[in-house]
Amino acid sequence: ARPPPPPSPEAMPYHSGARGIAGLVLRALRSSAFPRSGHIDASVASASKATRPRSRSWARSLCAWPSTSHSSTWVTAVADAKRLPLGLRPGSVRRLSSCGSCGCKDEGTKGPGEEDIKAIQALNAAASKFYQQGLYEEALEKAEKAHVEIIKHYGEKHIFAASVINNKALFLKQLGYLNEAAALYAEAMQIYADVVGKDHPSYATSLHNKALVVRLQGNSEEAVRLFSEALDIRRKVHGSENVDVAVTMHNLGSCVRDLGGLDRARELQEQALLILRRRLGSEHLTTAGCMNALGLTLKADKQFDAAIDTYGKSLGIQRRALGASHQECLATMHNMAECHRANGDDAKAQGIQNEISRLLGDA
Repeated sequence: ARPPPPPSPEAMPYHSGARGIAGLVLRALRSSAFPRSGHIDASVASASKATRPRSRSWARSLCAWPSTSHSSTWVTAVADAKRLPLGLRPGSVRRLSSCGSCGCKDEGTKGPGEEDIKAIQALNAAASKFYQQGLYEEALEKAEKAHVEIIKHYGEKHIFAASVINNKALFLKQLGYLNEAAALYAEAMQIYADVVGKDHPSYATSLHNKALVVRLQGNSEEAVRLFSEALDIRRKVHGSENVDVAVTMHNLGSCVRDLGGLDRARELQEQALLILRRRLGSEHLTTAGCMNALGLTLKADKQFDAAIDTYGKSLGIQRRALGASHQECLATMHNMAECHRANGDDAKAQGIQNEISRLLGDA
């Protein structure tokens, strides 16, 4: 049995889920004043297919899918990017077979029949649905069952196994089991390294995912190393003008900021923001997330006016896409209030705090 997860998001100040963000906002509001170091910094991972939230606004989270070059590949990883996990689409049953090009099917495994394929797809679709609903324990249970079936039919060292391991790691991360999540991301990395090589996009995605968890654990130096390695691979594979490249660059900048390298952090985040604007547009939520992180860097550098202006632009995008009472909007407002307070304007900070309270009451 696993030990109970850490109950407080304060132990995970860069929690990626909207619920975690809402919790931080609520805790800040219950205190007499916003904590000076209590900014909310939600990391972003991969956003080339970012979408607006579906039925429930807080279901948006950070997940990404490793890509593969296989001709008959089933990709199910819900890893960590700024979009909803898609799972396997209903009615789109594709043949799950050994790709035949990389020798990744273990000897002695029994190939799946059509019913086996549908069963695995159903398990992963259920895991994706539970994830979207914020039911991470239920999602993890379905992913573990899918993992058992995948091992039975494809073996342990297969890209399908690596994909579902990524899913399990994400669910554990959302539950607060950071050590276990990091170990699973490392396991997925090793499978990708053995099967498709360390220059493959899926290996880079696993590097990125592990870096997000390592940063949550407070080890920004190791996170910088992992993000840097992922960035090098993504640049080689995709070129410089790519969304995944920009997202990794953005998160690398946040880690560099953690270590006090404010000039370098700002350079990385501004460069990432330019790419995101060109590739996704100025009204995209991922662009807004990068602007929010840049605002934190500007605040840390005591460039308060520039930070407040950046927060304001980010907030405008989020409100137009999500509505004023969405948790991501409240988190950006919280950051803006903290910036005003750090700049000595307690009246403006209190006004924003009151507005957050009103919006929480209306939600």
